Amino acid sequence: MNDDTPAADSKGWMTNPWVVGFSLILNVLSLAAGVYFYIASQKYRELAFYVHPNRASIVTPHVSTDIHVLFNGREIEGGVTAAQISIWNRGSESIKREAILDSIRIVVKPPCPILRANIQKVSRSVAGISLSMDRSNEGLVPVSWQILEKGDGAVVQIMYAGTADSQISVVGTIEGQREIFALRFPGQIRSASEQVAKASPNPWLSLVFGIALLTNFWIIGSGLMRKGYPRDRIQATVLAAMLLANTSFLLYLVYPYVLRSVPPFGY
Repeated sequence: MNDDTPAADSKGWMTNPWVVGFSLILNVLSLAAGVYFYIASQKYRELAFYVHPNRASIVTPHVSTDIHVLFNGREIEGGVTAAQISIWNRGSESIKREAILDSIRIVVKPPCPILRANIQKVSRSVAGISLSMDRSNEGLVPVSWQILEKGDGAVVQIMYAGTADSQISVVGTIEGQREIFALRFPGQIRSASEQVAKASPNPWLSLVFGIALLTNFWIIGSGLMRKGYPRDRIQATVLAAMLLANTSFLLYLVYPYVLRSVPPFGY
């Protein structure tokens, strides 16, 4: 005898592989959206800096040259190098001048005179970013601003009496931030833009992987509806591991587009 009651129809509809697969996909997308909106809703300050990996050696020590560099009437012996540093607010909350608890400084180690410092690029002029050369002989360049909203910052170029091996960092204390975030990429490449391109996933490749993962979710969901599946604990454990791995990889594909760790105003 056929069971044509509404309850039977509802049960058959809920066990349809297409419905189960579509529901599973919606659940995964909901999880990803939840993670995205949670991160986007958090308010935090995060000052970051990035030292361009390629530095220009203007004068190389121990190499015969006709170029002589004078600083305050004194000839600089050794190397002279130029470097670029990007400084910006990668957090969601603005950083006002009052939030600077200890002055923000570009530091060269070992200490050597900074001959020149200037702002090459600024995200917005209203940020009021400025440099001070008062402590340049100590290898320090204080950086100040009126306000840095999300994505605001500048590219600073310094010329210092040292080699390309000198360590450059940004130090100081921001309210609510333990230390200045240093962005670094592994490897040696020709430009920062190429480095970011290699570190960031290709959007089309991410789309293909995303579609493949969603298809995989649908296949897993369809398998769950097969009678007698999973047959034992081992099969159930493998299935759970596949679901966890697929979900983790899908979140990994989405994560770089949620939190980008590159200067939004370029290099």
